[in-house]
Amino acid sequence: MDLEIVSYEDALADDAVRVFNRETESLAFVARLTPQIFREQIAAKRLFEPQGCFLAMEQDRAVGLALTCGVNPGELRPQNNEASIDGLFFPLARSDVGHALIDRCMDHLRSQGARTICGFASRGRYPFWRGLYAGTEPVCMTDYLQGWAELVAHGFVHHQQSVNYLGEPHALPYRKNFTYAIEDGDLSNPWVKESWRGHRPQALTAKLDDQDIARVGFAHMPFLSAYRNRASYGIYSFGVDRALRGQGIGSSLLAKLWEVIGDLGGQEVLVGTTIENAPARRAYQKAGMRLVAMRSGTVWSAPDVRA
Repeated sequence: MDLEIVSYEDALADDAVRVFNRETESLAFVARLTPQIFREQIAAKRLFEPQGCFLAMEQDRAVGLALTCGVNPGELRPQNNEASIDGLFFPLARSDVGHALIDRCMDHLRSQGARTICGFASRGRYPFWRGLYAGTEPVCMTDYLQGWAELVAHGFVHHQQSVNYLGEPHALPYRKNFTYAIEDGDLSNPWVKESWRGHRPQALTAKLDDQDIARVGFAHMPFLSAYRNRASYGIYSFGVDRALRGQGIGSSLLAKLWEVIGDLGGQEVLVGTTIENAPARRAYQKAGMRLVAMRSGTVWSAPDVRA
């Protein structure tokens, strides 16, 4: 059977969605797509290039999907000769499909001048999948063996190992001597605003003597909530003033966050962090979150860049 790699056009939205949903149906924290969601949350973004989104077709049937984010100078993605393969979906038994898709992705990105290509990693800044794939910071699930394995086979090297934690809001004690404030997330950066399309990021800040000492960013994920039939939230940032770390401030902030999300009707909270971030992992575990998934990101660099 002849395999053909074609660029995306709107008439192929149904095919793209079928591949994505089929290949992610075993992943608990990936939203189901519809053609409307694909068009509004992915294809309508300014960084989306139809010529950089590829489907593998076999006898007029889509068997694979790949999405790139190219070298795009300007306000959304400053020119730095770095690009990304931001999605790669194909059957486990069809390494030929994955191989052909990556070949086409790399040819496309290198033709734009890319010298470094991220393979489904946070370094690529995930412009398309917030709230749709693996929460608010999508990186390839290691459960999806064929994705990262085929990238590695293409010369991509391991860049990051991340973990997902899941928790349910519940009452925990928190420090009352802090002032807590909720505000909208900062969307002044055009790329950030684009990546959050369809979501409303917020931030909870702990203040002491009118000084910000800790901050956690969170967002309701409506598409994942619809799939899981639970009000799902995601944590997208978490930090404590460096001079005040190790004093339980982060744990207190998370306890307050549980109260806030619970009051909003939230039923579960998902967060991703690198496996090396021991302080954050301890805080999440102390807040009752449990490990539910692992993620792996990769990166390829031209030989002269590696040198």
